[in-house]
Amino acid sequence: MEVLPPLIGGFYLLRMLDLSDNNLDELPPDIGSCYSLTSLNVSSNWIKTLPDEMAQLIHLESLLFFSNKISVLPDWLSELPLTDLNGFNNKILKLPPTFGKLCELGEVNLAANIIMQVPLEAVEYWRSVTILNLYDCRLMKLCSFAGLENLEELRLFNNNLDEVPELGSRLNKLKSAPQPLPRRDGPRAQSSRRPSRPLLVQSLSSTRTTSLSCRSPSLAACARSSASCSTTTRSSRSLSGSTAPTSNRFSSRRIS
Repeated sequence: MEVLPPLIGGFYLLRMLDLSDNNLDELPPDIGSCYSLTSLNVSSNWIKTLPDEMAQLIHLESLLFFSNKISVLPDWLSELPLTDLNGFNNKILKLPPTFGKLCELGEVNLAANIIMQVPLEAVEYWRSVTILNLYDCRLMKLCSFAGLENLEELRLFNNNLDEVPELGSRLNKLKSAPQPLPRRDGPRAQSSRRPSRPLLVQSLSSTRTTSLSCRSPSLAACARSSASCSTTTRSSRSLSGSTAPTSNRFSSRRIS
């Protein structure tokens, strides 16, 4: 499907809408008339912008738009009661400061984008967030994450960060448990390895934080994670062979 017909606006009582894996390059303004929507999935299309009429979806809790061409996150998203936001593998440049008002968010996946920094205002009231994926971006600077008091999983690998963001007085008690990548035999394999970066995986039983990763795991580790984390089996056209995520818990690394 390449065009969503305007008649979609007539489904006033529609609660869930899945338009993923199509050839849509835009969403019609009429989608804003689906006032009862609580879940919208427009992933794996060619969409470049989210229409402003979507601000009328005042009951929308889950918004999945991974594997598209979106570069700007509109400010009106912060007015929706979102609990699940997945914009993996787009062209997002920054997080709007207004995003800090999304106080009901539980899972956020904005990995594989072009985000270079995260301002404090954008995450200021993310106290309910338990899973945050910002890996495989171009992050150079992160604000303090001390306010994310319910954070359980944080993935920041494949970025340009020199240090882990501040995690607050409770989370600073975490014990470091380095897990280096497995060595490969032979000079050719050794010379082809990427330069190593500091790895930090932390856990603490007295807090809810259970995982913090700042470097890409090995393939074996990915396989182990996939056994316990929900992932998709459908291929994404824009990932050149990797899989597109249906969950924020773990997403396959973007292949350039």
